[in-house]
Amino acid sequence: MLWEQLINGVSLGMAYALIAIGYSIVFSVLKMMNFAHGDVYTFGTFAALFFLQTAHLPVIVSLILAMAVGAIVAAAIEFVAYRPLRQEEFIFSMITVLGAGYILRNMVEILWGSRMRPFPNILPNRVVHLGSASVSIGNIAVILISIAVLVGVFIFLRYSKHGRAVNCMTQDISTASLMGIRINRMSSLLYGLGGALGVIGGVLFSSIYNVVHVGMAFPGTMVAYTAAIVGGYGSLPGAALGALIIGVSQQLFSAYVSSAYRDVITYVILILVLLLRPNGLLGKRQVGEKV
Repeated sequence: MLWEQLINGVSLGMAYALIAIGYSIVFSVLKMMNFAHGDVYTFGTFAALFFLQTAHLPVIVSLILAMAVGAIVAAAIEFVAYRPLRQEEFIFSMITVLGAGYILRNMVEILWGSRMRPFPNILPNRVVHLGSASVSIGNIAVILISIAVLVGVFIFLRYSKHGRAVNCMTQDISTASLMGIRINRMSSLLYGLGGALGVIGGVLFSSIYNVVHVGMAFPGTMVAYTAAIVGGYGSLPGAALGALIIGVSQQLFSAYVSSAYRDVITYVILILVLLLRPNGLLGKRQVGEKV
């Protein structure tokens, strides 16, 4: 029983990791709290549902199109709500992004309604028995897909031309601009990449629970935000680790305590990390510059 719950928790945590990485990419470079992230991946997940059930497209094609929708919506939010206020106070851009997320949430309700809708199981539904434990092939598939996507993202950021430009922007956006890096284009790329990753995580999450609804936007944003803090703000591996810890903790709490209060454990972990290690598990202490 314990092994089954651990595997279920790891699969949930890996789906969370994709959502959290999509959020953390934007913050680590642009220092922008993208509170519309949950609304973006929710919109993209509903788009995937449309492509699967209404357009009757293959799973892979539906997922690629949904990722494209999420990337375009996220890039549009960057262009409309963030870019004009990049040089202004932080609070102004945060308010505009919150407004953009609210508009996007209402668009989801207009297009698909506010009720929960069943999401098709796009994952294998067979069960294998490992000793006394029964393991779903679908959960294993979620773990493997998430690992493959995360490895691809880290390779892209580490070795590609655009990835090196992102690393330069992480250190200093102004200096990166003087070196010829097109900040506006790279900002749109980051938002788009974050939106696409969030959609993959949202589709996997909805496949695990076979449901999608507009109400999953805010909890998803908070899980991504909490995972980023737990792992260490600005650390992408830290965000993945934080998401994994949250997913396993939620699953164990649901199985052995109560599923009605599963979100409580998320904030308990957040408080403990802030008290014991304010910089996060993989975060580095910020040292002031000497003058």
